[in-house]
Amino acid sequence: MKILVIGSALYQINLKVNNLPELGGQVRTNHEEKTIGGCAYNVAKIVKKYNNSIELFIPIGNGNISKLIKKEVKKLRSKLVLKDCKSDNGYCLNLITPNGERTFITKNGVENTIEEKWFKKVDKNYDCIYFDGYKLLNDKSKYLIDYLKRKKIQEFIFL
Repeated sequence: MKILVIGSALYQINLKVNNLPELGGQVRTNHEEKTIGGCAYNVAKIVKKYNNSIELFIPIGNGNISKLIKKEVKKLRSKLVLKDCKSDNGYCLNLITPNGERTFITKNGVENTIEEKWFKKVDKNYDCIYFDGYKLLNDKSKYLIDYLKRKKIQEFIFL
C-alpha cells in the first residue's frame, strides 16, 4: 500500500511538573525529555512499522531545529517530498502533570505553512492519504483541499 502522509514535524520538550503555574508564577522540574513529534511524523513512524510504502509531505526547513528533525526523519527511510524550506521548524513545550494531562506552548515554524507550488512535487498515485487536521487551520489550506479534491483516492484519513 502506498501512503502519503501530510502534516508536521516539530521538536518537543516534555517537562513533567507537579502542577501548572499560576499566572505570573513558576514551577520547577527535574524531568526533561526532548523528542521529535508532530501529528504526521508520529503517524509515519507507526505506519512504517507495518512495512507500508510511505511518502512524507512534511515541511522541513533550514535551521537548528530542522537539522534535528531531518536526522530523525531519515531513520524512517521514506521519500521526503518537501525539504529545505525557507525558515526553521517550530517547537513545542509540553507541561505534563501527574495525571498525564498535557498543556502545550507551541512556537510555530515552517511546519505550519502551505505553499501551492509544493503540491506539484507530489506523486499522483497513492492508495491512501493521511493529513493532520491542523493543516485545515492554515490560511492557505485551500491548496491542500484543492489537491485532495483532484485525487481519485478511496481513503482519506485525518485526525
